[in-house]
Amino acid sequence: MSDVARTPEERFATLPGYPFAPHYLDWQGLRMHYVDEGAGKPVLLLHGEPTWSYLYRKMIPLLAAAGYRPIAPDYIGFGKSDKVTEDGWYTIERHIQSIRWLIESLDLRDITLVVHDWGGPIGLRQAVDIPERFERLVILNTWLHREGAQVSEDLRKWREYALGRSDLPCGKVVARSLRRPGQDLAAVEAAYEAPFPDAASKAGPRRFPWCLPFAQPVEGNAEDQARCAQALGLGQAGARDLQRRRRDLPRRVGPPLGRPDPRRDLRHHPRRRTFPARRGGRGNRRQDPSALKATGLPIGRRGTGRDGRNPAAKRFFILVLRFGPFAGIPRTARRIR
Repeated sequence: MSDVARTPEERFATLPGYPFAPHYLDWQGLRMHYVDEGAGKPVLLLHGEPTWSYLYRKMIPLLAAAGYRPIAPDYIGFGKSDKVTEDGWYTIERHIQSIRWLIESLDLRDITLVVHDWGGPIGLRQAVDIPERFERLVILNTWLHREGAQVSEDLRKWREYALGRSDLPCGKVVARSLRRPGQDLAAVEAAYEAPFPDAASKAGPRRFPWCLPFAQPVEGNAEDQARCAQALGLGQAGARDLQRRRRDLPRRVGPPLGRPDPRRDLRHHPRRRTFPARRGGRGNRRQDPSALKATGLPIGRRGTGRDGRNPAAKRFFILVLRFGPFAGIPRTARRIR
């Protein structure tokens, strides 16, 4: 085993909005941290790069209050989990196996899986391999690699940027991605930098960009991601079907933030699984508890932001799958600007 760093607990002591008691599992001699709140059916919240369970701090209390059991792990190398200091130790398969260990150790069943960024390749593999444990998938801005998939120039530039910095500025990366006004960017930057006392502890965040499957198909599990995409109906045919469904979705979000709108309750919406989209950027997904409204969980109203649109925001999608036998899974896409 390579050298392992453990972030001192005092670095997390003053984080705003993160009062959750720590829980730990041992996986192959490494301590893995997770948040476990509430009671009821589990909602497994998987983060991406370079974030950690702090990403879901606003969603967790809402889910717990609504009668669910939100569980938000930190991957090895992130958050309060142990950090292997050798970059070469990290592969996507190791992250997949550690999350499998958490699911089986806690004996989670009837799971609503929420995946963001790298949480997609890591979490959707679980749903494909052990589908009997999953009830619903909530797919935020993420991906599953497929043969012939187009890779954006922005993604290539992000990889080049990340690989050129041994001391990757994780906090700044997150803070600079925020789009909503009124954010305390200094506090956000400090919170996402807190898990990493030095450059050596950032091997995990450095390694994720290196593992992108278009560049490193083995370490990035390219073939395995394609298998999962096919199993979930998200192969080339599935992608074309998704494009068709996007054209049918409403483009207008609705009234401004805070104004009630009966369409926002999925239980009564006439299209039910096709819900009006929210305009927002990747940063909104990180900061806004309404990101989970697409699941149909009854946790309040949603809004559009201050003026209903954000020209600077990236475009991405939420895809909700009501899980069950792979054949005939109903799919719903929501376009996000």
